[in-house]
Amino acid sequence: MKTRSTLTLLAVCLFAPVIFSACSKSSTPAPGPGTGPGPGPGAGPAKLQFKGTAQLSQARIGLMAAATGTRFLFAGGRPGLANSDVVDIYDASGNTWSAARLKDTREEHAAVAAGNKILVAGGSAFYSGKNVIAGVEIYDVTTGAWTFEQLRVPIRNLSAAGIQNKIFIAGGVVLDKDSGCCVVTKEVNIYDVSTGKWSYEVLSEARRDIGLGAAGSKVVFAGGQGHSNVSGGYFADKVDIYDLAAKTWSTARLSEARDHLQAVAAGNFIFFIGGRISNFSATPWSKKIDVYEVTTNKWSTLEMSEDREDFAVAAIGDKIVIAGGYSNAKAAYLKSVEVYDIPSGKWEKLELSIARSKLAAAAAGKKLLIGGGFEELAGFSKTVDIFELSQ
Repeated sequence: MKTRSTLTLLAVCLFAPVIFSACSKSSTPAPGPGTGPGPGPGAGPAKLQFKGTAQLSQARIGLMAAATGTRFLFAGGRPGLANSDVVDIYDASGNTWSAARLKDTREEHAAVAAGNKILVAGGSAFYSGKNVIAGVEIYDVTTGAWTFEQLRVPIRNLSAAGIQNKIFIAGGVVLDKDSGCCVVTKEVNIYDVSTGKWSYEVLSEARRDIGLGAAGSKVVFAGGQGHSNVSGGYFADKVDIYDLAAKTWSTARLSEARDHLQAVAAGNFIFFIGGRISNFSATPWSKKIDVYEVTTNKWSTLEMSEDREDFAVAAIGDKIVIAGGYSNAKAAYLKSVEVYDIPSGKWEKLELSIARSKLAAAAAGKKLLIGGGFEELAGFSKTVDIFELSQ
């Protein structure tokens, strides 16, 4: 059997309170056809190699992963007809695993790292009666201690990215003014991991399931699902770009409107990968990759070799890794891993130990871990595939 997320149809569009910045807004040209970043100087000899597998303490789908330093976290998700509070922690320095518990069981949440902190934020716990969650649980990879914060309002289907000791948490679904579910939000929550303080910005357009990535001094919020009182839910091509240094906003457009796109950054590039382009097509998931170069403000495009739903992405060294998922065109779970090398502009193919979707990936240093998910025959998976960069 195949498990898959469903689209929440939004009936109204009422936004949570937001703080508007005094910064300027402008428009940049829309991305056009291209062949991606292309060859750059100094193509390195590093190779990404499969090193074996490990096991999570709990089999589950919809978990989120993040890593910094030598610590990797796999948090929350769904192990069946329940939501999970399990956190599996891998320490690459000692090749050891441990486990912890979140205060809130959750899925449809975000996990993100900046500095020496990993945040697990928002989400939902339908099986515990919570449509949306405000809790933010913060793991210090240096001390191993947990602390706790709150988003300004509970949010699920939110997106997150970390840059320069700041974590940006944006968009998603919130309760309406009567505490009913659900409306999309344009609010951006910004957490400074060095001071523990919050600040707030606002997107040009409310939407959920955004592709959110950061590199250099740019934070880019791309696509997602919006809502119009006239036309109802729609796939967005809007891109909001925040310049952290100048504290200004600009906008652009994706080459293709979509939600559930995955974002990952390496060097001066941010990649916005795949996503859903239709609710009714036989092949509703895109192969498209929009690439933003933060220093030149230019866009280009790439394409995956096959359509993927519920896949995982990560950046390691100068490589972008796209793993697993489900292909509607093939009606099959995917074992394939597509690896794009930025300096050479070349692709290579690797494989997971077993085909699966709804998995999570994180990379730090020379290690990449891809864990959990749903296997066609075995169902919920504990498997963690371990890859390593080697010279």
